[in-house]
Amino acid sequence: MASKTARHTDEAVVQVFTQQYGTDPAADPYTRLFSLLSRHDPTLQEDGRGKVLYPGSFVHIVPSLTFRDVTYLDAWPGRKNAVVRFFDAPEAVTKALLGAREYDAQPKLSFILGDYCNASALMGKPKEPPFDVLVSLSASLGPSGGAAGCISRACASLVRPRGWLVVNDDHGDASVAMGSPDLWQLEGVYEQDDDGAAQLLTDATALDKHFIPSSCSTQKKAGEKAAKSYTRPSNEQLISNAGYAYSKRPVKFDRKALAFLFKRV
Repeated sequence: MASKTARHTDEAVVQVFTQQYGTDPAADPYTRLFSLLSRHDPTLQEDGRGKVLYPGSFVHIVPSLTFRDVTYLDAWPGRKNAVVRFFDAPEAVTKALLGAREYDAQPKLSFILGDYCNASALMGKPKEPPFDVLVSLSASLGPSGGAAGCISRACASLVRPRGWLVVNDDHGDASVAMGSPDLWQLEGVYEQDDDGAAQLLTDATALDKHFIPSSCSTQKKAGEKAAKSYTRPSNEQLISNAGYAYSKRPVKFDRKALAFLFKRV
């Protein structure tokens, strides 16, 4: 039986997650997206298969509910080294937070403390891209600044061809990915339907509604609905959103999504 001191220590370690994200990782809005991605790609459909890199992760371990092998990377060790201590206690984290995982094996939780703009060097500059999935969810811009400071650019070389980028546009990284057709191709949109249920849409009709500037909506006569011209901005305009929150970015869009799915070119 675990001692009372050990239980209190485990609770303190896990608390850094629960205070930020709640007590149930399975209820996190992104958990379903990772599950849907594993079904979307036949190469990821086996038991927990797929190697994932999550730069700027903090302790947001929801990818580990779907994928067994996830590398988390963050430059911030947390207050009183809380992030480092969190990943140094994989058994406590697994027991408290990953009970609802979709595979039977023990999760592999790797953590690298460092700047994701130097991710390749931190991993020994691998000769071949080691990851199937790259995650970019609300990470602040890296010290390189501009598009180069976005995860979609800084870590793209670590993703295998036809691998995946799961990204939101909170700090413009989805805009940068959209403006980088030499690296990424838009494959899916993760958004809520009219009933509030999250879904991954991959048909052209759904994709064409995104990354359209708000100014492309033109008002007709009084009482008529706005007419929309689905014309995307240039790559340069899309990339100009790097690092900006929605309210301050140069190019605002008519429609938002919880996240986007891009395929590595």
